[in-house]
Amino acid sequence: MTSRKIQAEEFDQVDHKKATEAYIRVGALLKEERKKKGTSINSLAASLRIGEEQLIALLAMLPSLS
Repeated sequence: MTSRKIQAEEFDQVDHKKATEAYIRVGALLKEERKKKGTSINSLAASLRIGEEQLIALLAMLPSLS
């Protein structure tokens, strides 16, 4: 592999890791607030104006908290 290709792959891995960490943080915050307020997934998804499936996917990214 060329040096540029290796650098690009390393950059992509870092970006992917940062994005994954951000999704996990968002999912954890959403889960915590949903539990505090006793809100259903459907209701929270509607208030966020996202699909229920998208919210479930965010919550599913939580390692052992989901």
